[in-house]
Amino acid sequence: TKAESRGCLRSPSAAEAVDGAEAVVTMLPAGRHVAQVYADSVFGHAPTSAILMDCSTIDVTTARDTVEQARARGYDMVDAPVSGGIAAAEGGTLTFMVGGSEQAFARAEPFLAAMGKAVIHAGGPGA
Repeated sequence: TKAESRGCLRSPSAAEAVDGAEAVVTMLPAGRHVAQVYADSVFGHAPTSAILMDCSTIDVTTARDTVEQARARGYDMVDAPVSGGIAAAEGGTLTFMVGGSEQAFARAEPFLAAMGKAVIHAGGPGA
């Protein structure tokens, strides 16, 4: 695939992909997908030292609930919906509007900045 040709590794499952990860980035089509992936494959599989970043553009309730569930399990997590589309993703010019605590934002910012041109902290729980 295109991602593999650029150095990405394929994993047999999301749970195996996050095992031992320093950072986890998800970008999924809908809130139900986000809730399921975090419940089934991220929480308890990624180390609690990992920074979790959901870049999906989803409903506010699911985004807030997922961040709160992460915090309750000892993770730092941000909600970082993205704007810019496929062309911006390929060009590295995405914009991220990031919600989360100052601590979580500080941990997430370097990863998000590597994928986009603008990373804006919009505040959030514990901010």
